[in-house]
Amino acid sequence: MLGHRFSIQCKASLDKSITWFRDDAVVSYDSGGFRFEESEDEESGLRTSLLTREAATQDDSALFSCKASNAPADMDSIMITVELEGRPS
Repeated sequence: MLGHRFSIQCKASLDKSITWFRDDAVVSYDSGGFRFEESEDEESGLRTSLLTREAATQDDSALFSCKASNAPADMDSIMITVELEGRPS
């Protein structure tokens, strides 16, 4: 919803690094109002990355993906389309 926060979570094994993309462009930390946080859970063996936008605008509608890899040939990815509708609150 416009004006509200949205977050997208990605999980991967600890041996992989996670990179976020927005319409095929890398999302860097705190770029364009987006920020991400990473945490590691040794017990589960998972790394979690959370991409967050505090106040969504219509321009934030995009195709987001996270890619987890430990080598260029060993990459897993997931994509999600974010479509924001409504009036700002």
